[in-house]
Amino acid sequence: MRVTTLIKEYERILPSVVAWIDDTLHKYQNCAVPVASLRLPRLGHVFPEDLLQRAKVVAVLGTVPLPPLSQMGLTAFAEMEQQDLAGITYKDTFFVRFLRLPEWLCFHELVHVVQWERLGVENFLRAYGRGLDPIPLS
Repeated sequence: MRVTTLIKEYERILPSVVAWIDDTLHKYQNCAVPVASLRLPRLGHVFPEDLLQRAKVVAVLGTVPLPPLSQMGLTAFAEMEQQDLAGITYKDTFFVRFLRLPEWLCFHELVHVVQWERLGVENFLRAYGRGLDPIPLS
């Protein structure tokens, strides 16, 4: 019963999450650089060049930007908002808190860029949100 309520609440705020993501990407657009410009040679063995040109990275000081889900009404996610994440991806852009980006983290976040592209914004957010759900399935 509680899981159903949480899913309904997540669906209710989904447009706000999408708007927050769009605002955040716009805010940082001048700081974003193509992943290809990082010259991480092993990525080219795994990902196509057009993806490395299209995907962008933003290095931030402090914490990576996270949607304020608890302020949007999902208090069950308040603990997640306090995590010190190394990186997070929104659409074709990922945010990292490293000035020198480890190649493993870039690889990980590029996988999320591909997931955003394949699933689309709302389906990605639904799948990712379900994976972060603090309530166990069983």
